[in-house]
Amino acid sequence: MDTVSWRRMRPAPLLVVALIVIGGLSAILAWAFVGGDGSGGGGGASGPSGAYLATPPDNPCPARPTAVNTGPPPGTSLTPHPGGEIRQGNAILDGQEFSGLVTIYAKNVTIRNSVAAEGIVIAGSDATIDHVRTRGIGINTGDRHVIRYTEISGGADQIHIDSSAMLVSDVTVESSYLHDPNPQPDAHFDAMQVRGVSGLQVSCSDLDLGPYESTYNAAIYLEWVAVGNRDVTIDHNWINGGGFAVYVDAENLRITNNRFGRDAHWAPCNNDRRNSGGGVRPFVSKGNVWDDTGAPLNLCGQG
Repeated sequence: MDTVSWRRMRPAPLLVVALIVIGGLSAILAWAFVGGDGSGGGGGASGPSGAYLATPPDNPCPARPTAVNTGPPPGTSLTPHPGGEIRQGNAILDGQEFSGLVTIYAKNVTIRNSVAAEGIVIAGSDATIDHVRTRGIGINTGDRHVIRYTEISGGADQIHIDSSAMLVSDVTVESSYLHDPNPQPDAHFDAMQVRGVSGLQVSCSDLDLGPYESTYNAAIYLEWVAVGNRDVTIDHNWINGGGFAVYVDAENLRITNNRFGRDAHWAPCNNDRRNSGGGVRPFVSKGNVWDDTGAPLNLCGQG
Protein backbone atom coordinates (compact mmCIF):
# COMPACT_ATOMS: atom_id res chain seq x y z
CA MET A 1 0.00 0.00 0.00
CA ASP A 2 1.42 3.42 -0.90
CA THR A 3 1.48 6.19 1.67
CA VAL A 4 -1.72 7.82 0.50
CA SER A 5 -3.78 4.80 -0.58
CA TRP A 6 -5.93 5.04 2.54
CA ARG A 7 -7.13 8.48 1.48
CA ARG A 8 -9.99 8.86 -0.96
CA MET A 9 -10.47 11.77 -3.26
CA ARG A 10 -14.14 10.92 -3.62
CA PRO A 11 -16.40 8.56 -1.66
CA ALA A 12 -17.06 5.05 -2.96
CA PRO A 13 -20.53 4.53 -4.46
CA LEU A 14 -22.31 3.57 -1.27
CA LEU A 15 -25.70 4.88 -2.25
CA VAL A 16 -28.10 4.63 -5.13
CA VAL A 17 -29.85 7.84 -5.99
CA ALA A 18 -32.68 8.80 -8.26
CA LEU A 19 -32.87 12.40 -9.34
CA ILE A 20 -36.27 13.93 -9.95
CA VAL A 21 -36.74 17.48 -11.16
CA ILE A 22 -39.20 19.42 -9.03
CA GLY A 23 -39.87 23.06 -9.86
CA GLY A 24 -36.61 23.25 -11.78
CA LEU A 25 -34.51 21.99 -8.85
CA SER A 26 -32.92 18.57 -8.73
CA ALA A 27 -33.43 16.73 -5.46
CA ILE A 28 -32.07 13.42 -4.42
CA LEU A 29 -35.14 11.43 -3.54
CA ALA A 30 -34.03 7.88 -2.89
CA TRP A 31 -31.19 6.24 -1.06
CA ALA A 32 -30.73 2.49 -0.73
CA PHE A 33 -28.86 1.18 2.29
CA VAL A 34 -26.93 -1.95 1.40
CA GLY A 35 -25.11 -4.10 3.92
CA GLY A 36 -22.32 -6.50 3.12
CA ASP A 37 -24.65 -9.46 3.54
CA GLY A 38 -27.88 -7.67 2.61
CA SER A 39 -29.07 -7.68 6.18
CA GLY A 40 -30.84 -4.84 7.95
CA GLY A 41 -29.83 -2.94 11.05
CA GLY A 42 -29.35 -5.10 14.10
CA GLY A 43 -31.18 -4.81 17.34
CA GLY A 44 -28.73 -6.79 19.42
CA ALA A 45 -27.33 -5.41 22.63
CA SER A 46 -23.71 -5.48 21.52
CA GLY A 47 -21.67 -3.18 23.69
CA PRO A 48 -18.89 -0.73 22.80
CA SER A 49 -15.51 -2.22 21.93
CA GLY A 50 -12.44 -1.88 24.10
CA ALA A 51 -12.12 -0.63 27.65
CA TYR A 52 -14.10 2.48 28.52
CA LEU A 53 -14.67 4.53 31.61
CA ALA A 54 -18.16 5.15 32.93
CA THR A 55 -19.85 8.42 32.01
CA PRO A 56 -17.89 11.12 33.87
CA PRO A 57 -19.84 13.02 36.52
CA ASP A 58 -19.31 16.36 34.73
CA ASN A 59 -20.76 15.07 31.45
CA PRO A 60 -24.09 16.79 30.67
CA CYS A 61 -25.36 13.82 28.66
CA PRO A 62 -28.19 11.88 30.32
CA ALA A 63 -26.38 8.56 29.77
CA ARG A 64 -23.99 6.91 27.38
CA PRO A 65 -26.09 5.59 24.47
CA THR A 66 -26.41 1.82 24.17
CA ALA A 67 -28.74 -0.65 22.46
CA VAL A 68 -30.80 -0.58 25.67
CA ASN A 69 -31.54 3.16 25.90
CA THR A 70 -31.84 3.93 22.18
CA GLY A 71 -34.39 2.66 19.66
CA PRO A 72 -37.93 1.75 20.69
CA PRO A 73 -38.29 1.43 24.47
CA PRO A 74 -38.48 -2.16 25.73
CA GLY A 75 -42.02 -3.51 25.51
CA THR A 76 -43.09 -1.19 22.69
CA SER A 77 -45.88 -2.75 20.63
CA LEU A 78 -45.07 -2.44 16.91
CA THR A 79 -47.57 -2.37 14.06
CA PRO A 80 -46.45 -3.74 10.66
CA HIS A 81 -46.06 -1.07 7.99
CA PRO A 82 -44.82 -1.59 4.41
CA GLY A 83 -42.76 1.60 4.34
CA GLY A 84 -42.66 3.65 1.15
CA GLU A 85 -43.33 7.36 0.65
CA ILE A 86 -44.62 9.72 3.32
CA ARG A 87 -46.18 12.78 1.69
CA GLN A 88 -48.63 13.95 4.37
CA GLY A 89 -47.35 16.95 6.29
CA ASN A 90 -47.37 16.90 10.11
CA ALA A 91 -47.67 13.10 10.11
CA ILE A 92 -46.71 11.22 13.28
CA LEU A 93 -45.83 7.56 12.86
CA ASP A 94 -45.51 5.98 16.28
CA GLY A 95 -44.87 2.32 17.08
CA GLN A 96 -44.38 1.16 13.49
CA GLU A 97 -42.32 -1.69 12.11
CA PHE A 98 -41.42 -0.66 8.56
CA SER A 99 -40.48 -3.56 6.30
CA GLY A 100 -39.37 -1.37 3.38
CA LEU A 101 -37.36 1.79 2.84
CA VAL A 102 -39.11 4.89 4.21
CA THR A 103 -38.81 8.12 2.21
CA ILE A 104 -40.07 11.34 3.81
CA TYR A 105 -41.10 14.02 1.31
CA ALA A 106 -43.41 16.08 3.52
CA LYS A 107 -42.72 18.76 6.11
CA ASN A 108 -42.80 18.21 9.87
CA VAL A 109 -42.96 14.39 9.86
CA THR A 110 -42.11 12.48 13.04
CA ILE A 111 -41.16 8.80 13.24
CA ARG A 112 -40.77 7.56 16.79
CA ASN A 113 -40.67 4.37 18.83
CA SER A 114 -40.30 2.42 15.59
CA VAL A 115 -38.09 0.04 13.58
CA ALA A 116 -37.12 0.81 9.98
CA ALA A 117 -35.26 -2.26 8.76
CA GLU A 118 -34.31 -0.86 5.35
CA GLY A 119 -33.47 2.69 6.39
CA ILE A 120 -34.94 6.18 6.16
CA VAL A 121 -34.43 8.89 3.53
CA ILE A 122 -35.30 12.49 4.43
CA ALA A 123 -36.21 14.60 1.40
CA GLY A 124 -38.51 17.10 3.15
CA SER A 125 -37.92 19.50 6.03
CA ASP A 126 -38.40 19.54 9.82
CA ALA A 127 -38.17 15.73 10.15
CA THR A 128 -37.78 14.14 13.59
CA ILE A 129 -36.46 10.60 14.06
CA ASP A 130 -36.91 9.70 17.73
CA HIS A 131 -36.24 6.37 19.46
CA VAL A 132 -35.92 4.49 16.16
CA ARG A 133 -33.84 1.42 15.27
CA THR A 134 -32.62 1.32 11.68
CA ARG A 135 -29.72 0.51 9.37
CA GLY A 136 -29.18 4.04 8.03
CA ILE A 137 -30.53 7.56 7.62
CA GLY A 138 -29.93 9.67 4.52
CA ILE A 139 -30.62 13.42 4.58
CA ASN A 140 -30.67 14.90 1.09
CA THR A 141 -32.66 18.14 1.40
CA GLY A 142 -34.30 20.44 3.89
CA ASP A 143 -33.52 21.92 7.27
CA ARG A 144 -34.23 21.59 11.00
CA HIS A 145 -33.92 17.81 11.11
CA VAL A 146 -33.50 16.03 14.46
CA ILE A 147 -32.22 12.50 15.11
CA ARG A 148 -32.29 11.48 18.76
CA TYR A 149 -32.17 8.31 20.84
CA THR A 150 -31.78 6.33 17.62
CA GLU A 151 -29.81 3.11 17.17
CA ILE A 152 -28.15 2.54 13.79
CA SER A 153 -26.15 -0.57 12.93
CA GLY A 154 -25.12 -2.59 9.90
CA GLY A 155 -25.47 -1.31 6.38
CA ALA A 156 -23.44 1.37 4.61
CA ASP A 157 -22.84 4.91 5.94
CA GLN A 158 -25.10 5.05 8.97
CA ILE A 159 -25.91 8.77 8.74
CA HIS A 160 -25.29 10.34 5.34
CA ILE A 161 -25.88 14.08 4.78
CA ASP A 162 -25.55 15.29 1.20
CA SER A 163 -26.12 18.81 -0.15
CA SER A 164 -25.21 17.94 -3.75
CA ALA A 165 -28.70 18.73 -5.05
CA MET A 166 -30.07 21.09 -2.38
CA LEU A 167 -28.62 22.63 0.77
CA VAL A 168 -29.13 20.70 4.02
CA SER A 169 -29.04 22.90 7.10
CA ASP A 170 -29.61 22.87 10.86
CA VAL A 171 -29.29 19.15 11.62
CA THR A 172 -29.16 17.84 15.19
CA VAL A 173 -27.95 14.36 16.15
CA GLU A 174 -28.14 13.65 19.86
CA SER A 175 -28.05 10.73 22.28
CA SER A 176 -27.82 8.17 19.47
CA TYR A 177 -25.84 4.94 19.09
CA LEU A 178 -24.06 4.15 15.81
CA HIS A 179 -22.24 0.84 15.88
CA ASP A 180 -21.37 -2.53 14.31
CA PRO A 181 -20.97 -1.52 10.65
CA ASN A 182 -21.35 -4.12 7.93
CA PRO A 183 -20.05 -2.50 4.73
CA GLN A 184 -19.46 -4.21 1.40
CA PRO A 185 -15.88 -5.33 0.66
CA ASP A 186 -15.08 -2.30 -1.54
CA ALA A 187 -16.69 0.29 0.75
CA HIS A 188 -15.21 3.32 2.50
CA PHE A 189 -17.48 3.27 5.52
CA ASP A 190 -18.25 6.22 7.80
CA ALA A 191 -20.55 6.15 10.79
CA MET A 192 -21.43 9.69 9.73
CA GLN A 193 -20.50 11.17 6.36
CA VAL A 194 -21.32 14.80 5.63
CA ARG A 195 -20.99 16.11 2.07
CA GLY A 196 -22.08 19.68 2.59
CA VAL A 197 -24.09 21.16 5.46
CA SER A 198 -24.84 24.53 7.03
CA GLY A 199 -25.35 23.97 10.73
CA LEU A 200 -24.75 20.56 12.36
CA GLN A 201 -24.77 19.65 16.05
CA VAL A 202 -23.64 16.17 17.13
CA SER A 203 -23.83 15.62 20.87
CA CYS A 204 -24.12 12.95 23.56
CA SER A 205 -23.84 10.19 20.95
CA ASP A 206 -21.71 7.05 20.72
CA LEU A 207 -20.11 6.40 17.33
CA ASP A 208 -18.23 3.11 17.65
CA LEU A 209 -16.80 1.38 14.59
CA GLY A 210 -14.85 -1.09 16.70
CA PRO A 211 -11.50 -2.59 15.65
CA TYR A 212 -10.14 -1.28 12.35
CA GLU A 213 -10.94 -2.92 9.04
CA SER A 214 -9.70 -1.81 5.62
CA THR A 215 -13.24 -0.74 4.61
CA TYR A 216 -13.46 1.83 7.43
CA ASN A 217 -12.76 5.50 6.69
CA ALA A 218 -13.87 7.49 9.75
CA ALA A 219 -16.38 7.66 12.55
CA ILE A 220 -17.17 11.24 11.44
CA TYR A 221 -16.17 12.41 7.95
CA LEU A 222 -16.80 16.05 7.07
CA GLU A 223 -16.01 16.04 3.36
CA TRP A 224 -15.75 19.39 1.57
CA VAL A 225 -17.94 18.96 -1.50
CA ALA A 226 -21.02 20.73 -2.83
CA VAL A 227 -21.48 23.87 -0.69
CA GLY A 228 -18.91 22.81 1.90
CA ASN A 229 -19.43 22.35 5.64
CA ARG A 230 -20.06 25.28 7.97
CA ASP A 231 -21.04 25.84 11.59
CA VAL A 232 -20.45 22.32 12.89
CA THR A 233 -20.22 21.39 16.58
CA ILE A 234 -19.18 17.92 17.79
CA ASP A 235 -19.51 17.99 21.56
CA HIS A 236 -19.63 15.46 24.41
CA ASN A 237 -19.60 12.28 22.32
CA TRP A 238 -17.87 8.91 22.49
CA ILE A 239 -15.95 8.38 19.23
CA ASN A 240 -14.01 5.26 18.27
CA GLY A 241 -12.52 3.58 15.23
CA GLY A 242 -11.93 4.15 11.54
CA GLY A 243 -8.79 5.00 9.60
CA PHE A 244 -9.20 8.28 11.46
CA ALA A 245 -11.77 8.77 14.20
CA VAL A 246 -12.58 12.23 12.82
CA TYR A 247 -11.65 13.32 9.28
CA VAL A 248 -12.77 16.92 9.04
CA ASP A 249 -12.83 19.89 6.69
CA ALA A 250 -15.27 22.58 7.80
CA GLU A 251 -15.49 26.29 8.53
CA ASN A 252 -16.40 27.32 12.08
CA LEU A 253 -15.87 23.79 13.40
CA ARG A 254 -15.77 23.00 17.12
CA ILE A 255 -14.76 19.56 18.44
CA THR A 256 -15.03 19.70 22.21
CA ASN A 257 -15.32 17.51 25.29
CA ASN A 258 -15.34 14.19 23.43
CA ARG A 259 -13.95 10.85 24.63
CA PHE A 260 -11.96 8.91 22.04
CA GLY A 261 -11.40 5.17 21.87
CA ARG A 262 -8.13 3.60 20.73
CA ASP A 263 -9.29 1.79 17.56
CA ALA A 264 -8.48 4.51 14.98
CA HIS A 265 -5.87 2.99 12.66
CA TRP A 266 -3.84 6.01 11.53
CA ALA A 267 -4.60 8.70 14.09
CA PRO A 268 -7.56 10.13 15.99
CA CYS A 269 -7.78 13.12 13.62
CA ASN A 270 -7.11 14.34 10.07
CA ASN A 271 -7.93 17.87 8.90
CA ASP A 272 -6.25 18.10 5.50
CA ARG A 273 -8.02 20.08 2.79
CA ARG A 274 -7.71 17.70 -0.13
CA ASN A 275 -10.95 18.97 -1.67
CA SER A 276 -10.72 22.64 -0.69
CA GLY A 277 -7.37 24.04 -1.70
CA GLY A 278 -4.79 22.01 0.18
CA GLY A 279 -3.12 22.54 3.52
CA VAL A 280 -5.11 22.22 6.71
CA ARG A 281 -8.10 24.11 8.05
CA PRO A 282 -7.87 25.10 11.74
CA PHE A 283 -10.73 24.42 14.13
CA VAL A 284 -11.51 24.75 17.83
CA SER A 285 -10.47 21.71 19.83
CA LYS A 286 -10.65 21.59 23.61
CA GLY A 287 -11.56 19.20 26.39
CA ASN A 288 -11.06 16.06 24.28
CA VAL A 289 -9.59 13.05 26.08
CA TRP A 290 -8.74 9.39 25.70
CA ASP A 291 -11.71 7.46 27.03
CA ASP A 292 -9.76 4.70 28.76
CA THR A 293 -7.53 7.00 30.82
CA GLY A 294 -9.05 10.48 30.69
CA ALA A 295 -5.72 11.85 29.47
CA PRO A 296 -5.92 15.00 27.29
CA LEU A 297 -5.93 14.49 23.53
CA ASN A 298 -4.59 17.12 21.12
CA LEU A 299 -6.63 16.73 17.94
CA CYS A 300 -4.72 17.53 14.73
CA GLY A 301 -2.47 19.86 16.72
CA GLN A 302 -5.41 22.18 17.39
CA GLY A 303 -5.42 21.75 21.15
